[in-house]
Amino acid sequence: MAEQHDEPLLAPAPTVVNMGQSESDVNKKAFKVAGFTVLACLLIAGQALTAYFLLNQKSQISSLEENTNSLQKELNRRPSAPSAAKTMHVPMYNMPMLIDETSEDKGNYLPMQCWKSTGMCWCVDSNGSMIEGSLNEGPVNCAGMPR
Repeated sequence: MAEQHDEPLLAPAPTVVNMGQSESDVNKKAFKVAGFTVLACLLIAGQALTAYFLLNQKSQISSLEENTNSLQKELNRRPSAPSAAKTMHVPMYNMPMLIDETSEDKGNYLPMQCWKSTGMCWCVDSNGSMIEGSLNEGPVNCAGMPR
């Protein structure tokens, strides 16, 4: 008939205790490993965060490049020669008039008046009325104009 076995199927492994290391040495090693692990995780997280910001700003950089290219094309389309006098959208009577304070006859306007935002200049008579045909882009020679 069947034989009976009193021995267990798996034999227990012998317990080994190393008496050479104290508990504090084991704790120090565990803290070192944990510290290096945390440091490595922080470094990887920092690199991931940097990559995330770079990818987010890539679209902004490409839109800036597109705007720069379109502005460059617009500048290239403009004629390089000086253009004719431009039509001003502001009525002449709304523009500030420069008065000659140095002359004996106070209240006379300076012969040349300029609007700095447009770069347009024109000649005026002593009452501040614009002299026809004197409107020009840039300074005007008002010496030969009637006052």
